[in-house]
Amino acid sequence: MFFSRKGWISISLTIVVIFVALVVVLLGAVMAVNYLSGLRNTTTLVAELAQRSSGFVTDELRDHLDSVVEQSDWVAGLMTDDVVDPADEAVLGQVLLGALAATPQVAMLAFVDPEMTVVRGIRGEAGEGREVRIGPPRDPEFADRMQASARARDDGFWNEILYSERTQRAYVNYVRPVRRDGAFLGVVVALVSLNELSDLVSDVSNQLEGTVFILVERDRVIAHPNLTSPHPELSKASPTVGIGRVGDLVLAQFWSPETEPLKLTGEVENLETRQIEIGGERYILAHVTLDDYGDSPWIVGYHLNAENLESAFHSLHESALVGLVILALGIALAVFLGRKIARPIQAASSGAAQVAELEISELNELPRSPFIELDAQARSF
Repeated sequence: MFFSRKGWISISLTIVVIFVALVVVLLGAVMAVNYLSGLRNTTTLVAELAQRSSGFVTDELRDHLDSVVEQSDWVAGLMTDDVVDPADEAVLGQVLLGALAATPQVAMLAFVDPEMTVVRGIRGEAGEGREVRIGPPRDPEFADRMQASARARDDGFWNEILYSERTQRAYVNYVRPVRRDGAFLGVVVALVSLNELSDLVSDVSNQLEGTVFILVERDRVIAHPNLTSPHPELSKASPTVGIGRVGDLVLAQFWSPETEPLKLTGEVENLETRQIEIGGERYILAHVTLDDYGDSPWIVGYHLNAENLESAFHSLHESALVGLVILALGIALAVFLGRKIARPIQAASSGAAQVAELEISELNELPRSPFIELDAQARSF
């Protein structure tokens, strides 16, 4: 196995080591590049999903509410430009009904004058049509606060959430002050039911295969797929539902300290992503903050089961395991081939060594020259 000199490595071992090193370097490098590339692509897909989902949710919400602003401002502009006289309740009522027809998400569009006379365009329940009602405000305290806020502003604004004891529903409302030549004429107010917003996020949830929701003040729920019907805990003092009272276990843990940050490539501004494990399943949590719909920012978020995303990671890990098996087989093949190639070289080396030893022994057996013997005797003398 070894050369006669000590410290020399056998040819067989040398060739095997060279073959194994080549296999490990080449195949290992390819595997590492493929794995890192696959991991990067998978996390990029997760990031793109989060970005597209958050963008889709906010776009749908803005489309839903921006038209409310446009119609309210349009009605206010008719009175500001003296096209419609606020005192002509019959004409004003028809204008309100026309604007209401163009915004099916609005439950009521009304004008409130400084004397607190309210001209209402009301949308009935499904199939009940629209009608005009004139009278005092049903919630005078809310009307007073609304008028005071409107007098202090020039532009429209999203007001506090209103709860109606008559309908047992809560509403977000947009208020637009009406002025002509500097004189305050009153306000146009549009009410959008929180149940209507819940219908919207329910539809978006189905498209995203997750659960979309809207929070205010972090722990109060404005909209959720489970709130498409009036909630029994709503009241004038509490027009929104607590985060733990909508029947969503994942949402109840949305701000839990057990959530872990989820770092994704290509993150967008204002999008926060986290993850949490609940009941043995992992969930992806994401949210953005919107400052356009009231004094308190809205938190538009969603959560989805990571099972679909996990399949991508499982496939990635399985491919890594397959790569390790291939690497092991490659090493075994390198050892086998190295030994096969080394055998004839080793046999030739052994034969050459035997021939050399035979020639040396034959030389030693030849008769010694007399001159050599005389020289040896002289040296001994």
